[in-house]
Amino acid sequence: MQFGVVAMVGRFEKCIRDLEENVKAWQEKASTNSRNSSKPPASDPPGVERPKKGKSGKSQGGQVGHKGHFHEMLPPEDVTKTENHYPTRCAHCDGVLPEDEVDPEPDIHQEIDIPPTSREVTNHQLHQRTCPRCKRKTRAKLPVDVPRSPYGPGVMARATYHTGRLRSSRRETAQALADIYGVKISVGAIKNIESRVTKALEPAVAELGAAIQKEKVINADETRWPEGNRKGYLWLLATPTMALYHVNQSRSQAVARELLGSFDGVLGTDRYAGYGWYPIGLRQVCHAHLKRDFQKMVDRGGDSARVGSQALAEQRRMFKAWHEFKQGKISRSDFHLKIVPIRERMMRSFKAGAECKYSKAAGTCKKANTSVAPPTPAVSESTDAECGSKKRENPCEGCSNFKTAGTCKNLIRDFPALWRFVYVDDVEPTNNTAEQAVRQAVLWRKGSFGSQSNAGSRYVERMLTGVETTRRQGRNFFVFLTATIAAAVAGLPSPSLLPGVEYVQPRPPQEGACSINPAPDAKPAPEQPSIPVLVDSS
Repeated sequence: MQFGVVAMVGRFEKCIRDLEENVKAWQEKASTNSRNSSKPPASDPPGVERPKKGKSGKSQGGQVGHKGHFHEMLPPEDVTKTENHYPTRCAHCDGVLPEDEVDPEPDIHQEIDIPPTSREVTNHQLHQRTCPRCKRKTRAKLPVDVPRSPYGPGVMARATYHTGRLRSSRRETAQALADIYGVKISVGAIKNIESRVTKALEPAVAELGAAIQKEKVINADETRWPEGNRKGYLWLLATPTMALYHVNQSRSQAVARELLGSFDGVLGTDRYAGYGWYPIGLRQVCHAHLKRDFQKMVDRGGDSARVGSQALAEQRRMFKAWHEFKQGKISRSDFHLKIVPIRERMMRSFKAGAECKYSKAAGTCKKANTSVAPPTPAVSESTDAECGSKKRENPCEGCSNFKTAGTCKNLIRDFPALWRFVYVDDVEPTNNTAEQAVRQAVLWRKGSFGSQSNAGSRYVERMLTGVETTRRQGRNFFVFLTATIAAAVAGLPSPSLLPGVEYVQPRPPQEGACSINPAPDAKPAPEQPSIPVLVDSS
């Protein structure tokens, strides 16, 4: 009887511990917010306090000495019309002013306006003639630069600019084309235009994908991108002048390997395991993500809070030294000297966090540690032996120290990747280069809920690649898009997305050249195509 009561008490104690662990787990989940996780600030519950910035003591508005932003007058070559205005009466005595007086330096007020737009409709009349020799009739064929669809490059560029750059729906795009340009077009026709533009962008995007692998530094990121009813992910490789997007149903490291290809430079990422195959000596882990991990430790309380607070303090010192270096206040060698003690103190904090008094946690968090005491049993060993019951499970699983130990163990393993920016030029301590680019995809996903087919995913990734790459290079995306479509219609090589490569109108296509037009029954006439001359005003 006594043994049965003891066994029952042991079971009750285990049940209570399990319930306590569940409560702690749910409390930690409920306390997750944008400060200690990757959740966006908009998802924070009302009780979350935002960090308050101290008052700077400066007044609102532009500060003394700051560079103002003013409208700059366009040069004379951009002026399309000039109107002269002359006074007729004196503003002081109301006398009549002479008409032949010339003002060598008049004041200039420059007005910029967009004239009313109108569609241009061209009827291509294909005549036929009779051969005097064989008496058979031959009908003329369309020139190579005339699209076989009813819509020209201007309509196709404007339609896809609305759906791919402005993230408008196809129905909204059709309404905009009708209201602004007087072009009536169906939703299905816009879908067909997107398919043609997807094919037109393929050469430029493929060229960019090969070129980005030759860069010295790449930042990578990924985000959810559903495709129909299936899960999917949008991957991104970014540099200061290029951005390559790719939609794939997998988030495995195989996709990362395929995208990076022969890349052997420094890779900046978060701590996602899909990049774990890349050499640790050539990686840079994002410190902005680490800051959230450290804040999560602080929110757990207890020993975890002490480890997280120490890591946050060292990280603040690190960022202060980094900003001093970027502003030119200290040299690279002085920056190295400031980082050395910060590295040592942060490693000591991680080692302290990886310690755990329970063997299971210690075995998971720091496998090399052998001086750890075994867990305290819930009941005496003699009682366990007498009643034949099993020892209770490790009480550490689910506790805050256990999770902190796991994080610290991983950080010790990846520690060299936390400091690559200290020794390699053009490497940043954060992954902002990729995070800012992936934001465009997130905004598109919020409005479209992903894509519905593989063709839609290809359109998304190529349009995003063109939009973000031209933006980073200071180029006009609409000019690039129109030139790309016009070149594809004529079967000519596509403009390049590579930085510093100027687009020059190529020669007419040779026999068998690729085009986004449907294949005609006969080969097109080899006459010189006429590509619209577009000036990049950016």
